[in-house]
Amino acid sequence: MPDVKEPSFIATYSDRQVLARLLAYTSGKRAFWWAGLLMLLCATVADLMGPMLIKQFIDNQLVPGSFDLFSALWLAGGYGLVMLLAAGLRYRQAILFSGLALNVVERIRVDLFERVMCLPLAFFDRSATGALISRLTNDSEGVKELFVNVIVNALQNLFLLVCIFIAMAVLDVRLMALALALVPVTVGAMWIYKKVSAPLFHKARALLSDMNAHLNESLQAMQTLQVFNQQARFKARFDTLVESHFTVRKQSVRLDGLLLRALIDFISMLVLAAILGVFGQTYLKGAGAEIGVLYVFISYLGRFTEPLIEMTQRLNLLQQSLVAGQRVFHLMDEPSERYHEARVSNAGVGLAQNVEAGQNLIEFDRVTFGYSSDRPVIHEVSFSIPKGHFVALVGHTGSGKSTLASLLLRFYPLSEGQIRIGGESINTLPESVLRAKMGVVQQDTYIFNASLADNICLGQPLDRSRVALACEQAQLTAFVAGLPQGFDTLLGENGVQLSSGQKQLLSLARALVRDPEVLILDEATANVDSATEQGLMKTLRALRGKVTLVTIAHRLATIIDADQILVLHQGRLMQQGSHRELLATEGLYQHLYQLQALEQHLNIPG
Repeated sequence: MPDVKEPSFIATYSDRQVLARLLAYTSGKRAFWWAGLLMLLCATVADLMGPMLIKQFIDNQLVPGSFDLFSALWLAGGYGLVMLLAAGLRYRQAILFSGLALNVVERIRVDLFERVMCLPLAFFDRSATGALISRLTNDSEGVKELFVNVIVNALQNLFLLVCIFIAMAVLDVRLMALALALVPVTVGAMWIYKKVSAPLFHKARALLSDMNAHLNESLQAMQTLQVFNQQARFKARFDTLVESHFTVRKQSVRLDGLLLRALIDFISMLVLAAILGVFGQTYLKGAGAEIGVLYVFISYLGRFTEPLIEMTQRLNLLQQSLVAGQRVFHLMDEPSERYHEARVSNAGVGLAQNVEAGQNLIEFDRVTFGYSSDRPVIHEVSFSIPKGHFVALVGHTGSGKSTLASLLLRFYPLSEGQIRIGGESINTLPESVLRAKMGVVQQDTYIFNASLADNICLGQPLDRSRVALACEQAQLTAFVAGLPQGFDTLLGENGVQLSSGQKQLLSLARALVRDPEVLILDEATANVDSATEQGLMKTLRALRGKVTLVTIAHRLATIIDADQILVLHQGRLMQQGSHRELLATEGLYQHLYQLQALEQHLNIPG
């Protein structure tokens, strides 16, 4: 099987493509955009009116020394009113855009989780769980920053800069031209920052995913780590990841300080010095320079440089958001498990509606498959299973038994050959038919943190009597009777209080309650005692003829009544026939059976 790790990808999406796809999530919200932009514009104009009112007070009353209390009160009242109006509009605009951003994040997470649910198992074989969780949580949260702290901030500062330039031009065109010198410097700094910072943010996101994956793996395997005393090694690995992430983030902070603050602060001080120099020369020449104009320019210059610095600083968040968007869309664009287009006309029907008892229901035709293209694990396997028959797959560990079951469930696409059910290619059967009509009893059963009934039904609205019948068939009745709340007893995360045998029996009940046409059992009795095993065998004998049984067996004593036994070795079908036929023939099955008989005679665990 391939290594499990953080899914790697090449950033094939340009920043423009990512931004366009993210903004597409706001389609249908144009009214919100226009309302927010109008509030933003009005708030900006109101904000800039403050210095203008103070200029009036300085030039008309303070400098001439003609103080008028009534006019001063009007100016003070007007100043307070415009500041209050600006604050109120900015608050409403922030609420509006934040709601829009949260709506986008919600839709992205829903779409992303829906896509993950449709991905083939091969994807999860090569992907770490913690890394996927990071995509669903951290990266989708990072997208929110684009709307809350980047787009809104950019629009706000753009409106502010335009309005400041207009106001400066009205007051003094020369001084406005000096302030304009800041713009090309800022644009250049932003361009350099974007080029240099992108690789850092990609690396930081990947390291964060690796940290989440390692943390998830460590917590899931805590018992194993403590049993084998591996805590120190896993801690050292986590420390290395944390240190690497810290180093990358420190590099980005240094880049922020150099390009986003220090450079622009230095240039803004030079511009301020130039404005003061020009104003001083004008004043000394007696050209009628107004002190109020100087105050407004200094005030506007402070407000002018801050938006520029803030916009460049927001490049940090913009770059992080675009990287997060690339990672989100890369996962969202992963191909689904539908290898061919399923025929919807089959929806709602069974697997064997056109197959009579005794006719072939399942056919493997020269099937070849490998988890990687260069290493096949199944080689040209062909066999057929009649409807209602009991078929067993046996062989040494790694012979391909479980892989054949996975292919029958269409968990992986075939490399070569075909699998047909009811005469129809498995690739054309809708998922609603294929897996709804197949029951699977897994050797390793996952138990959800829910009640026993919920773990059996898995969301299906099934009658409690039907659940009780499935538990009786699975030899779980005594276990249910001993639970404090019966079927409503919570089983905890992954059924922490259940034994391996109880989990297996629950898995059988989970399969039987769905009334399957095909029942696949993967070592269904491997972890149960002899008495329970006899009860299960009785249940399976009762199902025989009604359900097509495909069982993967290690203990050959459990499948001696099978209609057909398929013997696999290194991915090849070596023998097939009944127990009696195979036992009478020199071959692998005879050797396996004799070996197990010897182990049982010597009381060696098989």
